[in-house]
Amino acid sequence: MTTKKDYLDSLLMSYLKNKNLKIAVSDKKNCTLNEFKNKVLNYKKKLETIWDSGTKKNRGVAILLDRDADYISIIFAAWLTKGFYLPLSLSSPKKNIHYQLQNSGVTVLVYKKKNKVYFSKLNSKKNNSPKLVKNNFKKIAYIIFTSGSTGEKKGVCISRQNLISYFQAINKIFKNKFKAKSVLINGELTFDISSADFVFALLFKCEIILTNDSRNLLSLLHKLDERKAESIYVVPSTLEKLINFLDKYKSINLKHVKQLNCGGEILPYNLIKKISSRIPNARIYNFYGPTEFTINSTFFEVNLNKPQKTIIPIGKPLPGNNFFLKKKTRNNNSGELYLSGEQRMLGYVNYLDPSIKINGKIFYPTGDIVALDKNKDFIFLGRDKDYIKVSGYRVNLIRVENIIRENLNLSSVIIVHKRKIMLFVKRSNLKDRLVLKKLKNVFNNKLERYEVPYKTIFLKHFPLNMNGKIDKKKLIKKFKK
Repeated sequence: MTTKKDYLDSLLMSYLKNKNLKIAVSDKKNCTLNEFKNKVLNYKKKLETIWDSGTKKNRGVAILLDRDADYISIIFAAWLTKGFYLPLSLSSPKKNIHYQLQNSGVTVLVYKKKNKVYFSKLNSKKNNSPKLVKNNFKKIAYIIFTSGSTGEKKGVCISRQNLISYFQAINKIFKNKFKAKSVLINGELTFDISSADFVFALLFKCEIILTNDSRNLLSLLHKLDERKAESIYVVPSTLEKLINFLDKYKSINLKHVKQLNCGGEILPYNLIKKISSRIPNARIYNFYGPTEFTINSTFFEVNLNKPQKTIIPIGKPLPGNNFFLKKKTRNNNSGELYLSGEQRMLGYVNYLDPSIKINGKIFYPTGDIVALDKNKDFIFLGRDKDYIKVSGYRVNLIRVENIIRENLNLSSVIIVHKRKIMLFVKRSNLKDRLVLKKLKNVFNNKLERYEVPYKTIFLKHFPLNMNGKIDKKKLIKKFKK
């Protein structure tokens, strides 16, 4: 029987030995399984040589490459050497890259020059290992830096055991449901949604399809069509862009898609209803999970034959996960979601771990407000920090945004600038003045006076960040102009 200790190694080697898989990674060209296997094993040997020659035991490798087979093969090679990886993006500011290198304790940087991959040892004096990394170097699978409330990014440290627990939970749920033979990765490789795709690919021996540019919709559509991708994972913002494109080009056929995974943002039911006719053979899932709890912690399968809420639930916890609701009042079924289980991170490499002990168990406070519906599924209501004070009143921005979407079926987003609420609306087929008239009706009948946005701005498109989410900083810049 495979033990937890070698579970990840066994999955990786089983994937590399799978004779039924012809193409392992499709990027700008098709990398066969044999070519990919050789890359992984060669990079494994290279890393082992570096690790064995070093005086420090830390086995951390930072990856600064294009979106290609080399990137993924180095991830797999790092795991096979019992090392960890730090994903970096070529499009990130140099200051951010430098900060992550300094604060993660990695000892090797992988980069490409003139189409050749180089492994560079980092100066140990400038890149001192954080205490968490020093004490757990054998346990770590990866470190991902995610947005922090103070401005600096937080380095989330995920252990091999955290990752293995996620593998096992996904396998338990999907072993008889997942039918796809290929997974398409459109998210940034620095975003843990991409890690979710690696999990499906390794468990079910799938071809890994990489789009050339995560911010380019045409790149997504090209790879969907070229490789007939059968499983895709997108944030709702990207899904909406995809639907709008498909509405214009109805000849595009997506009947080959067998699974659609969503996550990272609130998922409106109207998006699923619009896309469902284009992917009639697909199972549809909504996932939720903070990076600190290893990729995803809850899931919900959408059943189009049953009436759905306006907002798709984020569902029930994955196997092995426990939860606690920190309620405002006893009789309320909503509160802040606390998560416990083997998926909980080792900690932050540059911040204090916020985890707390409740009834003998250690929980991670997500900062997300959820409610339980009659089916015991979680409904995402918003972030605790999404509450702001307006004229002394507390306002939940997500609630206001949801009311507008529910009543007008508009693509909209709310931001706060200088303690004032602003509403950005994507232009529709209706004239702006007609939309404003409808909005006014919603404001008067659905919102408190202190919840009404003081300004409404119409845009042709919402600016998106590298992860495909709406970039609120760019929205503020547009407003200032």
